Amino acid sequence: MRVALALALSLAFAISCGSDAAAPPPGETTPDAPLAPQVKRIGVIADPAGANFGRDGCASGPLGGKILYTFGDTLFFKTSVDGKTGRSNTAAYAELSNPTVVTEPLDANGLPEQFIPFTKEEQAYNDATGKGDDRYVIWPGKIVARPDGQSGLAFFNYFRAHPDHWEGLGTGVAEVQAGKTVAVRLPKLVFQAPEPDFTHATFEKDGVVYLFACESYGFCRVAKAPLAGATERANYTFWDGELWTADLAKAQITIPGSTSGFSVAYDAYLGAYVSFSSGGFSKTIRMRVARHPEGPWSGATDVYSFPTGAIYATGQHSALDADGGRRIYVSAFNDLGNFKGEIVLLELTLAK
Repeated sequence: MRVALALALSLAFAISCGSDAAAPPPGETTPDAPLAPQVKRIGVIADPAGANFGRDGCASGPLGGKILYTFGDTLFFKTSVDGKTGRSNTAAYAELSNPTVVTEPLDANGLPEQFIPFTKEEQAYNDATGKGDDRYVIWPGKIVARPDGQSGLAFFNYFRAHPDHWEGLGTGVAEVQAGKTVAVRLPKLVFQAPEPDFTHATFEKDGVVYLFACESYGFCRVAKAPLAGATERANYTFWDGELWTADLAKAQITIPGSTSGFSVAYDAYLGAYVSFSSGGFSKTIRMRVARHPEGPWSGATDVYSFPTGAIYATGQHSALDADGGRRIYVSAFNDLGNFKGEIVLLELTLAK
């Protein structure tokens, strides 16, 4: 029951609190909307040995020649060896050639470890309340790999759930090593409330990390820092509409996105940046393009609509790009109701 409440809370928040901007701000010059890609459903991302748990969310990154997926709330259907009925987050690997089949260490009851751990104090608080609407929460995002491909950074959303609201605490980061499904959480937050939550989309290009912070009405700020210094707040600058500035107060909220499903990546085939998003209570994935991460961004093209159930946690998995970026892969969590759902992976063949 405790984890059922936790999962219900996360589902309700994710699909109700995000909107997807229908168009760029008035007066902004933008590229043409992209042509609709051909779409093929590849399958459901899942662990064949995972009969005793279910989970939502889904981001990823390349690590050790494989793809490492990160997940949000993970619901246990039985108690773990350490006495838990769920995790705030988990992670698992898949072969690049077989991306829907994931594997991970499981305990004797067939249940996974937490990917980004809580502190002792946070875990003690969660254990004491036993409530989904009164707990600390860590939801990981995309893995940013270092140049060696054997280690990377996992940025995460850190907040407190309360019965009547969600209290953002900041943007954190953890170190992860290839082959590991438990990360080392860095003690200092990159961004700390009341600063914006820069965890709605993350990517790296040419040694620079970009983080996006979206508002519920569907537009976002963007920050960037050198990959080598991306764990330190002082290294970030923000787009003010004309220039990159160290003054966060000048950051413009002009990038169309969503708090319930948003990702950005560079696509070599298009020679452009591509975003995918889904709005609150939406069934549809939308695509935009831009010449620069800060925009201007095109209008949206609908690329795929799920036949039943709302979706959230829409995101691109750049580690799977094929044919020079012509074939790209996007997933979304399809909420089927009654605490059921699945993470669906789609293959998109782009057109110029």
